[in-house]
Amino acid sequence: SEVMLIKKGKRLEAEQAECEKKVRVLLDMSEGNKTDSDTVEEERLINIKLELVKKRNEIVNTLEMDRIRELEENSAVLDVRSNFRQHEAEDLQTTEKKKLPLRKRLLSL
Repeated sequence: SEVMLIKKGKRLEAEQAECEKKVRVLLDMSEGNKTDSDTVEEERLINIKLELVKKRNEIVNTLEMDRIRELEENSAVLDVRSNFRQHEAEDLQTTEKKKLPLRKRLLSL
């Protein structure tokens, strides 16, 4: 549902922010002070951040597709209502036309 996707998006956003902080600390270190494990950790965190961005993007795309689908459904409902009203008006006009000659016939009696 939309609420669950939004909550998941917020959770991923928080994870991404935390990951970015950790990467920033490692990126701010001078190359001379970085250990091999720091470099590996930096790469790992960057990959995690990329995955989080992909997941958030999927959520945004899903929400957008749901929004478009909802707009299309609303438009279809409005079209059906419009067509129904048009046919209803035509039926009323046809009924009135049929009644008119009958009234004239009765008045002429």
